[in-house]
Amino acid sequence: MVGVPKPVRQEVRKRFEEDDGARGGTEYYFLLIDYKKVALQNWPLFAPVLAYGSGSKEKRLAWLDFVNQKRNIVSHASAAVILTLEDLEQLQSYEKFLDSRISKPLRDASEEAA
Repeated sequence: MVGVPKPVRQEVRKRFEEDDGARGGTEYYFLLIDYKKVALQNWPLFAPVLAYGSGSKEKRLAWLDFVNQKRNIVSHASAAVILTLEDLEQLQSYEKFLDSRISKPLRDASEEAA
Protein backbone atom coordinates (compact mmCIF):
# COMPACT_ATOMS: atom_id res chain seq x y z
CA MET A 1 0.00 0.00 0.00
CA VAL A 2 2.46 2.56 -1.26
CA GLY A 3 1.41 6.12 -0.41
CA VAL A 4 -0.97 5.11 2.37
CA PRO A 5 -0.04 6.56 5.79
CA LYS A 6 1.10 3.89 8.24
CA PRO A 7 -1.76 4.45 10.75
CA VAL A 8 -4.29 4.02 7.93
CA ARG A 9 -2.55 0.84 6.72
CA GLN A 10 -2.63 -0.54 10.25
CA GLU A 11 -6.35 0.22 10.71
CA VAL A 12 -7.23 -1.24 7.33
CA ARG A 13 -5.22 -4.37 8.09
CA LYS A 14 -6.94 -4.62 11.51
CA ARG A 15 -10.41 -4.40 9.92
CA PHE A 16 -9.37 -6.99 7.35
CA GLU A 17 -8.11 -9.39 10.04
CA GLU A 18 -11.15 -8.91 12.30
CA ASP A 19 -13.43 -9.76 9.37
CA ASP A 20 -11.21 -12.63 8.19
CA GLY A 21 -11.05 -10.91 4.82
CA ALA A 22 -14.66 -11.85 4.07
CA ARG A 23 -15.13 -8.85 1.76
CA GLY A 24 -12.07 -9.68 -0.32
CA GLY A 25 -8.79 -7.78 -0.49
CA THR A 26 -7.66 -5.14 1.97
CA GLU A 27 -8.86 -2.42 -0.42
CA TYR A 28 -12.42 -3.25 0.68
CA TYR A 29 -11.63 -2.22 4.25
CA PHE A 30 -10.87 1.45 3.69
CA LEU A 31 -13.35 3.94 5.14
CA LEU A 32 -14.28 7.07 3.22
CA ILE A 33 -12.36 9.23 5.67
CA ASP A 34 -9.22 7.12 5.11
CA TYR A 35 -9.07 8.49 1.58
CA LYS A 36 -8.79 12.01 2.98
CA LYS A 37 -5.71 10.95 4.94
CA VAL A 38 -4.19 9.39 1.82
CA ALA A 39 -4.89 12.58 -0.16
CA LEU A 40 -3.32 14.77 2.54
CA GLN A 41 -0.14 12.71 2.54
CA ASN A 42 0.01 12.71 -1.26
CA TRP A 43 -1.32 16.22 -1.86
CA PRO A 44 0.45 17.02 -5.14
CA LEU A 45 -1.07 13.91 -6.67
CA PHE A 46 -4.62 14.42 -5.39
CA ALA A 47 -4.96 18.22 -5.32
CA PRO A 48 -5.89 18.51 -9.00
CA VAL A 49 -8.96 16.35 -8.44
CA LEU A 50 -9.96 16.75 -4.78
CA ALA A 51 -9.01 20.34 -3.84
CA TYR A 52 -12.26 22.26 -3.24
CA GLY A 53 -12.29 25.98 -2.57
CA SER A 54 -9.25 27.81 -1.27
CA GLY A 55 -6.94 27.76 1.70
CA SER A 56 -4.75 25.07 3.18
CA LYS A 57 -4.92 21.51 1.94
CA GLU A 58 -6.84 20.59 5.09
CA LYS A 59 -9.47 23.25 4.33
CA ARG A 60 -9.63 22.18 0.69
CA LEU A 61 -10.39 18.60 1.77
CA ALA A 62 -12.84 19.53 4.56
CA TRP A 63 -15.70 18.71 2.19
CA LEU A 64 -14.83 15.03 2.70
CA ASP A 65 -15.61 15.40 6.41
CA PHE A 66 -19.02 16.80 5.52
CA VAL A 67 -19.71 13.98 3.06
CA ASN A 68 -18.56 11.39 5.58
CA GLN A 69 -20.79 12.86 8.29
CA LYS A 70 -23.81 12.80 5.99
CA ARG A 71 -22.96 9.30 4.77
CA ASN A 72 -23.02 8.14 8.38
CA ILE A 73 -26.47 9.66 8.86
CA VAL A 74 -27.85 7.85 5.85
CA SER A 75 -26.09 4.58 6.69
CA HIS A 76 -27.42 4.53 10.25
CA ALA A 77 -31.04 5.41 9.71
CA SER A 78 -32.07 3.87 13.04
CA ALA A 79 -30.60 6.96 14.73
CA ALA A 80 -33.64 8.86 13.40
CA VAL A 81 -31.52 11.72 12.06
CA ILE A 82 -32.28 12.95 8.56
CA LEU A 83 -30.55 15.09 5.98
CA THR A 84 -31.83 18.62 5.52
CA LEU A 85 -32.55 20.09 2.12
CA GLU A 86 -29.47 22.27 2.63
CA ASP A 87 -27.38 19.13 3.25
CA LEU A 88 -28.72 17.57 0.08
CA GLU A 89 -27.97 20.71 -1.92
CA GLN A 90 -24.42 20.80 -0.56
CA LEU A 91 -23.91 17.14 -1.40
CA GLN A 92 -25.18 17.78 -4.92
CA SER A 93 -22.74 20.69 -5.19
CA TYR A 94 -19.85 18.39 -4.24
CA GLU A 95 -21.07 15.80 -6.73
CA LYS A 96 -21.10 18.41 -9.50
CA PHE A 97 -17.61 19.56 -8.47
CA LEU A 98 -16.22 16.02 -8.55
CA ASP A 99 -17.93 15.24 -11.82
CA SER A 100 -16.34 18.29 -13.42
CA ARG A 101 -12.91 17.29 -12.12
CA ILE A 102 -13.17 13.66 -13.12
CA SER A 103 -14.69 14.23 -16.54
CA LYS A 104 -11.96 16.61 -17.75
CA PRO A 105 -8.35 15.70 -18.47
CA LEU A 106 -6.20 15.84 -15.33
CA ARG A 107 -3.71 18.18 -16.96
CA ASP A 108 -6.44 20.84 -17.15
CA ALA A 109 -7.40 20.29 -13.49
CA SER A 110 -3.77 20.53 -12.35
CA GLU A 111 -3.44 23.89 -14.10
CA GLU A 112 -6.49 25.17 -12.17
CA ALA A 113 -5.10 23.93 -8.83
CA ALA A 114 -1.84 25.82 -9.30
